[in-house]
Amino acid sequence: MDNVTDKEILDIQNRLNQRLRKLLDFKTPDEIYSEMALAA
Repeated sequence: MDNVTDKEILDIQNRLNQRLRKLLDFKTPDEIYSEMALAA
């Protein structure tokens, strides 16, 4: 992990959070989080 920059970690994190998920009814984790935050 010493060779991985913070920017690379953030890029990977963003790609994962913006990927459609069958488990989430083909929504992204970001979409689900936003919906839950607005409902609270």
